[in-house]
Amino acid sequence: MGEIISNLKGKVEQARKELQRGEKRPFEATKEVSEELKKNYKSYVKEVIDDNDPKGLIILAEGIAQCIFSANVKTNQVRNIFGYVKKIESTEMSSIGSNSILDKSYVELTLLPAKLAYVVGRAEKFPKEALEILKSIFDESVEKIGKDKKKFKAFMDFFEAIVSYFRYYNPK
Repeated sequence: MGEIISNLKGKVEQARKELQRGEKRPFEATKEVSEELKKNYKSYVKEVIDDNDPKGLIILAEGIAQCIFSANVKTNQVRNIFGYVKKIESTEMSSIGSNSILDKSYVELTLLPAKLAYVVGRAEKFPKEALEILKSIFDESVEKIGKDKKKFKAFMDFFEAIVSYFRYYNPK
């Protein structure tokens, strides 16, 4: 695990404790995590997608989930984006043996930033900031993935971890 992920890990763990104890309002508890993600998202994406760091993936996913939870992002917003990406994944499952994703999947994946821009544009002021962080991270991820199937798999693991942690923080 790299130094930059270790820095985020401390902030994520502190936010988790504060959220569990209810010591601060969720937005206040995750403020440092949000600021860290905005500042260094390109480095985090490199570790998770390029370097395929599973520990970094978990820490980054939890940090993002904390931010979108604390900003009152609706479950259906997260599920809609996740459903879109899962559809791409199911298409890819049919192309066994290739190291690159199908052209159709590549086109759909490159449209992900536009779909997220639409979600961000429709969001109210408060969740907009958290969704913009998510969009920045996904924009960078899509760029890193290109047509590389292994990187796409790392991205899917990453997104599934975000959804799982979001459910943890928002069990409703």
